[in-house]
Amino acid sequence: IKTVHDAHGEWINALLYSKQNQLLISASGDGTVKIWEIKQEECCSCTLKNTIKNPFRESCNAMAFLDGAEKNKDDNDGTRVIVGDERGNVFVVDLQKGRCICAVEKAHTACINKITVA
Repeated sequence: IKTVHDAHGEWINALLYSKQNQLLISASGDGTVKIWEIKQEECCSCTLKNTIKNPFRESCNAMAFLDGAEKNKDDNDGTRVIVGDERGNVFVVDLQKGRCICAVEKAHTACINKITVA
């Protein structure tokens, strides 16, 4: 497996994998969400596809897929991801557009450590 160094400026706090879209999504303490394209033919190498900054400039702590959750949870075929940060803010990232499409300030009064979509 090929290693990517210096991908984030801080610890990676959450990872998601989209099997259908062949994407790895990482959220970090540096306040960014990065979208990685996985190329199976190149022995599991990853290419940075896009970087989305937290609109609230806080540490990104937790993520979950929004799309496809009502289907088979093992598929993880969503195209949108909800992200929670250390100040209780949430925002939604569209993986195909590579940008934040919705943000809610102070959705919670404390740090968001886990997100579950039912």
